[in-house]
Amino acid sequence: MKKYLIGSTLLASFIVIGCASTTGSNNLKDGADVALPKNYESWPVFIKDIEKSNGEIRDIYVNQVGTKAKKGEAFANGSSFVMAIYKTKDDGYGGKQKGDLAKVFVMTKGKGNGSQAKINNGDWAYGAYNAQGELIKDTNYDGCRGCHAPLADKDYIFHYDQYFDQKVSLNLPHDHSVLAAYSAATGK
Repeated sequence: MKKYLIGSTLLASFIVIGCASTTGSNNLKDGADVALPKNYESWPVFIKDIEKSNGEIRDIYVNQVGTKAKKGEAFANGSSFVMAIYKTKDDGYGGKQKGDLAKVFVMTKGKGNGSQAKINNGDWAYGAYNAQGELIKDTNYDGCRGCHAPLADKDYIFHYDQYFDQKVSLNLPHDHSVLAAYSAATGK
């Protein structure tokens, strides 16, 4: 009986600790507090194949909590975004295509997240990871926050209007499971 109680107590402790470190938690600081979600590529696509002038291609994914947002509203606490940043390579026709994964950035929303930061981005906290999923320790999160700061009316999210306009034009449900299925089937 004692072994059972000790085992149950340890299991409950691991569950509580594990839940506290998942995305969507409260009072997170930028960096190591913001975990890189496993299997984020299986999340619904927010916006895909964003070509940047610096030669990167970016794909942004949103978790299920984030898909419930409606245009004109803020994203709920527990919303998370993952931006996969790819190097580019020549596609053989004078254009560019995705190459190797370079790094991954995470934004997660929770009450009090990022409250210690110099630049306010609402309740968002940021994390940056290399292609191997290791935290990039020397990341300047003020740079992230500075770019997102002008987007306060869009809950600090780039491509906010494009995402919601895309959902409306395709007449997708708010969780856009149809778009996720289409993205998975077509790679778009």
